[in-house]
Parts: sequence; structure tokens; C-alpha cells
Amino acid sequence: MNIVAIGGGEISQRETWAIDQAIVRLAQKTRPKALFIPTASGDACGYIDTFHDVYGNDLGCQTQSLLLFGQDRDAYAIKSKILEADIIYVGGGNTLR
Repeated sequence: MNIVAIGGGEISQRETWAIDQAIVRLAQKTRPKALFIPTASGDACGYIDTFHDVYGNDLGCQTQSLLLFGQDRDAYAIKSKILEADIIYVGGGNTLR
């Protein structure tokens, strides 16, 4: 297991592009499953769309989001999504969330 912690940089502006590429390589899979947890941003739709665009379209991952402010509050669904993921990307925002 690898843990990559980063701070700063705007994914939508591709400021973290080199790091994002390295994260996908660390998964050591052709088409890794990338799970985005946007809780700190209040499950912001634009942030979610950007993640799916960058990690899905540009980096070739199979992407999903875990929305804890919305429909994914079922413990089984949460556990399943986390266990199936090769990459878990926790987005930035308000740490109180």
C-alpha cells in the first residue's frame, strides 16, 4: 500500500498533473479504479466533475465518487466502494467536514 499526501495545487488547472500521473502509476494497473471522496468540499459537483475528467478521461482510470453528504451513507456501500478502489483520492476543503 502506498500513501501519497499532497497539499496545494489546483487539479482543474492541471497544477498537480505530475503527481496525479505518479499516483496512477503507483496503482500498477492498466486501468485502476479511482475513488474520489469530496466530503471536505461538501460534495461539490464541479470538483467531482473535474476529478472524473482528469482521472477518468485523461489518466485512464475507472472513476467513482463516494458522496457522504448525499446518497452513499449506507455503511455497506461505503465499505464496498473503499475496498474495491485501487486509488482513494480525498479532496481538499473544509477539514471540519
